[in-house]
Amino acid sequence: MNMKTFAWIVVGLVALIGLVFAQDLRSTRGNTDTELLFFFSDSTKDVESAARALRALRVKRPSLRIRPVFLAEDFASIAKPSDDLTAGIRELKYAVGEEFSLRIHDEDGLALARQLKLDRLPAVAVMVTNGDRRRACVA
Repeated sequence: MNMKTFAWIVVGLVALIGLVFAQDLRSTRGNTDTELLFFFSDSTKDVESAARALRALRVKRPSLRIRPVFLAEDFASIAKPSDDLTAGIRELKYAVGEEFSLRIHDEDGLALARQLKLDRLPAVAVMVTNGDRRRACVA
C-alpha cells in the first residue's frame, strides 16, 4: 500500500469518526449542523482521487454537506489551471452535488484554515455546530 492510499484511508476514517461523533451529538443535544470541509490548493496533488473518496462518502451519507475550500497559492496559476486541478474540480462538483460552489478568494475558508491550524493540504475537517458552539475533527 502506498502512502497516498494510506493517507486517504486515514482521512476517510477521521471523517467517519467525525460523522459518528456528530450523530451522537445530534441525538443527545438536539439539532446540530454538520459540514465536511475539504481544503485544497492549486498545487494539491491528486485532487481528483480525494474528490472520488468524498463522493463515495456522500453516497453512504446523502445528507452530508461537503464544502470545498480552495486556498490559492498562486493566483497566476488559476488563469490556466492544470489538467489535474480541472479534473479534480469537476469530480468535486459531482461529489458536492447541486449546491456546489467554489470561491477563488475564500476569506471565510482561509480564516477556518488558520483557526484549525492547517499546515498541509489537502485537509479534511468535520465541523459540528450546535448553537454557538463549534467543534472540529481535522485530518
